[in-house]
Order: sequence, then C-alpha cells, then structure tokens
Amino acid sequence: MEQCGAGVQTDMGSSAMAAAPLRNRPYQLRSAGFIRPLLSLSEMVIAVPYGALGDGTRKSSSVPVKVSGLMSILGLGAGASHTCAVDRQGRVLCWGGNFAGQVGSGTSGDSVLSPAPVIGIGTAKTVQGGLAHTCALLNDGHIHCWGANWGGQLGNGTRTDSSLPVAVSVIDTARQVTVGYQHTCAVVEGGAVMCWGNNLFAHLSKEGPSLPKPIVVNVVP
Repeated sequence: MEQCGAGVQTDMGSSAMAAAPLRNRPYQLRSAGFIRPLLSLSEMVIAVPYGALGDGTRKSSSVPVKVSGLMSILGLGAGASHTCAVDRQGRVLCWGGNFAGQVGSGTSGDSVLSPAPVIGIGTAKTVQGGLAHTCALLNDGHIHCWGANWGGQLGNGTRTDSSLPVAVSVIDTARQVTVGYQHTCAVVEGGAVMCWGNNLFAHLSKEGPSLPKPIVVNVVP
C-alpha cells in the first residue's frame, strides 16, 4: 500500500515512512493513524477505497495529494479509514470511510469523499479518530463522540452506534482526549485519567469486557 509518500508502494507492515522524501517540506507528521501517516496542512497519503485522501475521488496515490476545501486548519486526527480536521472556527470536518457513522454526517454507509462539517460541533479544540469512532474535545471541557459504539467507546452509557455527536457522560472538565482502536481516554482537571470503551483484555480496568461510561483508571507513575 502507498503509505510513505515516496512514490512507491509499501506493505502495511513496513516502517518505510521514515524514508519518504518529505523532510524538506514545511509540514510535520501529525499522526500515524492505523493505515497511513497523516500530514498537517491538508496533505496525506493512503491506499484504501474509502475516499480517505479527501480529494473527492477513491483513487490511491503514492505521492501526497491536497485535501479539497480545507483552510485554516489547527489540527488533524486519523482513524482507520477516515480523517478529521479542526479549523480555526472550532468546526470539525471529516471524510473517508463512514460504515459506522464515524464521519459525523448524520448517515452511515457511503464514504464521504471530501471534507464535510460534523453536524452539531462548532467549538472543538482537538479531534481524534479510532477504528470506526471519532471524539472531539470542546472548548468548554466536554467531549463529544460519534461512530461505532459496540464496545461503549462513545462513552454515553449505551452500545448503540451514532452518526451524530453524542456527549460523553460524566466528563465536563477534560483537558485532553486520546482515542484508541475501540476505546477512548481523557485527562480531566486535576490530572485524573478516565477511560471508556472496549475492555476485552482488561487494558482499562477489571470491571468487564466493555465500559460504556467513563471510569477513573489507575495510572502507574
């Protein structure tokens, strides 16, 4: 798969992205996501049929292509087959795979080939993507998530997918959010870490295979 931006194809297991000839560009690698490296300022490389390049097509590319219509972007978050960006107005725009509603368009199924605003989000600071869910940290300390929820990774107390943002229960003083494969964690005011979602391997707590609401987790100093 074309992941490293070198104009050549590489296998998904390769670490060849470090050799990509991008070091002279005024951009920095922001996140590796799950399938591809992600470049800030609207450029990325991918090879999946979900429109995840955001250029309005489903074509793969072994060199960076510009994402359509993005301006004044403050941050990016990459999921497995989708990507989201936060602009200076606090809007979140997403594109790519949308089989579980992870793009936040109010529908699920069809891929979104170009960036589209997430419905109901206008004051975001950051955004992160997981396998098939997305979470945004808002200016007021709340977290809203959308997409797949089979492990409770949306954090609203249910296991029902949502193609629209839902508020994470309990948390209203979040300072940071990070999204895993099927779980999510946040640092809240005071420094506590709270997590929710898939817990099949007890990697979050010993309280069961899934955590549909945030719980405080013990962090080893």
